[in-house]
Amino acid sequence: GQQVSARYFDVLGVVPVLGGGLDPAADVPGGADQVVLSDALWRRRFSADPAVIGTTARLDGRAFTVVGVMGEAFDDVQAASAAVWTLLQYDASQSSFDSREWGHHLDMVARMQRGVDVDEARTQMEAIAANPLPELPRPDWASLEQGWSVLPLRAAVAADARPTSLVLLGAAGLLLLIACVNLSLLLLARGTRRRGELGMRLALGAGRMRLVSYLVTENLLVVGLGAATGFVVAQGGIASLVAASPPALSRLAATGVDVEAFVGAVLAAASVAIAFGLGPVFARGDRQTQSAREGASRIAGRRSARASQWLVASEVAVAVVLLIGAGLIMRSTQRLYSIAPGFEPDGSIVMRVHGTGLESGDRATHRFFDDALAAVRDVPGVTSVALTSQLPLSGD
Repeated sequence: GQQVSARYFDVLGVVPVLGGGLDPAADVPGGADQVVLSDALWRRRFSADPAVIGTTARLDGRAFTVVGVMGEAFDDVQAASAAVWTLLQYDASQSSFDSREWGHHLDMVARMQRGVDVDEARTQMEAIAANPLPELPRPDWASLEQGWSVLPLRAAVAADARPTSLVLLGAAGLLLLIACVNLSLLLLARGTRRRGELGMRLALGAGRMRLVSYLVTENLLVVGLGAATGFVVAQGGIASLVAASPPALSRLAATGVDVEAFVGAVLAAASVAIAFGLGPVFARGDRQTQSAREGASRIAGRRSARASQWLVASEVAVAVVLLIGAGLIMRSTQRLYSIAPGFEPDGSIVMRVHGTGLESGDRATHRFFDDALAAVRDVPGVTSVALTSQLPLSGD
């Protein structure tokens, strides 16, 4: 779950598909407990019942009124695994810097007015940081000398993944280049074998434009069949990768075949097919006739051989770059896993348990964890068991 202010969904520009959403009047200390459900949770736990609005759902032992259901397409990029949203209910008049309102646990999201860019917003926020405002009190330790970190939401969410994504994009582009080179080599070899056939068609009176139309249709059919097969394979491969990925990855459910990228790849293949598939048609007519009579074209063969050599050399060069990159990534991964963490991780397993009442010192919750420790300790093969609030190397 995620705690948000009442205007959170308004700032993101989305509205629930069911219900009116969080009420700003309830976003105060002691206000009504309200909850908005994700589409997946609504379908999984509430049988997609549209009458769920106004009913009660118990969260951490408290009764919350369901006030909204988000649409299937909504993906909260700031909390990828969030399935419920409740109100923060902070006290805006709280002046004590020791209160929970002043903890370092919040991200602020704002929607800029039309015509305002990020640089202008950053300049305004830096002015606020340099000149304390009565509406924005701050403790002595919050000097804001470094200013504010003002970023577009997309950049803030994808900042860590951007370098890796660019590397993968480059590798995918090189693979597409190799595929296009393979296609061009096959078309050159096929065109060399068919020069006699095409020369005979010209000799019998077929026009060049008719041959162009014939070859374009034939090559585009090959490209279409290849694209359809590639689309099916890509869908299956992506489904397998998503199933094997950690569920906490941001926007994991949105992973799929990008239409623009797919169309771009198909157009690249079609361009190669047309460019290299029409080569035999635009050779000189007397050579085509001679090819038809003699059954071979030495000149065309030499040209095709030279082109093939250049293409093969280019393909090998690109493949070597990809292999070197893959080897470096594997080597880096191997070295990363070989670093000694300072403790013995072998033979250790982790179970994450979410309890309630720890903040208030609830005895039943403490007793639950004591009983859980005792139960796990009695499992055959377990030598020791302990609790922790932060796992080593977890980023906490």
